[in-house]
Amino acid sequence: MPTPFASLDDFLALPRVAGLALSPDGRRLVTTAAVLGPGATAHVSALWEVDPTGQRPARRLTRSAKGESGPVFAADGSLLFTSARPDPDAGPGEGGDDAPAALWRLAPEGGEAAGRATRPGGVTGVVTARDADRLVLSAPT
Repeated sequence: MPTPFASLDDFLALPRVAGLALSPDGRRLVTTAAVLGPGATAHVSALWEVDPTGQRPARRLTRSAKGESGPVFAADGSLLFTSARPDPDAGPGEGGDDAPAALWRLAPEGGEAAGRATRPGGVTGVVTARDADRLVLSAPT
């Protein structure tokens, strides 16, 4: 029986999973999964919620052509992540298709992600405080 390791193409097509983020209450677990994008020339990442108890199937939380990464939970249960996706609320000349990665937020109850912070060189990571409404961003300058 062939395995994905018998062919380089099959191996490259395997999803790549990176990092885990556990919500403050321990009920939500989010990971980043990357799959081959259109044309099979690059991987595109998305955030997936995985049930920590194993009772429910995994569900995809985000979809964008640019992908998402670095999920972390804020103290209020919202999910923060970085993505270079275009901001639908941005004005002309800001937040377009060539915008660098920004900080995005998904509310605890779900819905569409909203842009929260940008920098001219992009946002490369975020860390949150466990019990306080505080975060630290990293960004190249």
